[in-house]
Amino acid sequence: MARSITTMSSSTTSPNEHATSTTTTTIISSFHKLTPKKCQKPLTLIFIIKKQKILLAMKKRGFGMGRWNGFGGKIEAEKDASVREGALRELHEESFIHELPKKAPFNCIGRIFFNFQEELEKSLFVVWVFCCVIRDESDEQLVEEQLRESEEMKPQWFAFDEIPYDSMWPDDKLWVPILLEMLKK
Repeated sequence: MARSITTMSSSTTSPNEHATSTTTTTIISSFHKLTPKKCQKPLTLIFIIKKQKILLAMKKRGFGMGRWNGFGGKIEAEKDASVREGALRELHEESFIHELPKKAPFNCIGRIFFNFQEELEKSLFVVWVFCCVIRDESDEQLVEEQLRESEEMKPQWFAFDEIPYDSMWPDDKLWVPILLEMLKK
C-alpha cells in the first residue's frame, strides 16, 4: 500500500477555525486537483517530545499494524466536540495519558494531506498534527507516570537521530524531519 504526501501546512489558527494565515510547504505535489473538500474523515496525529527524543508507538493491530507512528486516529463526531478533543481522546485511549503538563502546551502545529495511490479520489486524508514539547523535569515525570502500553500501541522513546524510519510509513522520512526542525526554533 503506497502512501504519498500532497502537502504539509502550518496554520496560525486552530483546527476548528477557518485559516486566515496559512503557509503551505509542498513536499510532493502531483495531486494538485485534489482539495481538502474531497478528504475523508479528519484524522489526528500526536507527538510528544522531550530532550531531543520523540515518543512513538508500535501499532499492534488494525490499520498501520507493525509500524512505528505517533498516537492518534479518527475524529468521532459523537464523542469529540473539536479536532483537539479528538486528539486528546485518541492519546488517552492509546497511551493512557489523560493529563498533559500545563507548562508544555498541546498545540496543533500543522496539517498533512495524504492519499493511498491505489485509490486517489477515495483516499485523500487530512491529518491534524499536534505536538507537546516537554521542557521541565516535573512535566516529564507527569507524562512518564501515566504512559502505558495499550492493546493497540506499544510506546517507546527514540532519540531524534535514532528514529526508526524504515519501520514507519515510507513518507514519514520526508516530513518528520521538517517537524523536528520546526520544533527546534
